[in-house]
Amino acid sequence: MFRPERIQKIKEYLLQHEQAYVQALSAQLNVSDATIRNDFNDLEKEGFIVRFHGGAILNDSGRRNQEVRRALQSDDIGYDRNKEELGIIASHLIQEKE
Repeated sequence: MFRPERIQKIKEYLLQHEQAYVQALSAQLNVSDATIRNDFNDLEKEGFIVRFHGGAILNDSGRRNQEVRRALQSDDIGYDRNKEELGIIASHLIQEKE
């Protein structure tokens, strides 16, 4: 499995479970513990996770990304307070000159 696909699978796992352990992911993805730790390093630099000894938890920004995905996948076109809140959250994610 190539790195981008592995990172995506790790993100999907974390979005679903909110935490992950190195050993469990390495067994599930059939890679070494060191590979998962390196992936966790990159995801931590990205701000997606917060690491702890032996694993990681989803960061607040990762949770916000999950909320954005859920709202975008919604079929409801009418006014929705949740979508308005999503817009507010999204506006806070945009930095100056982006």
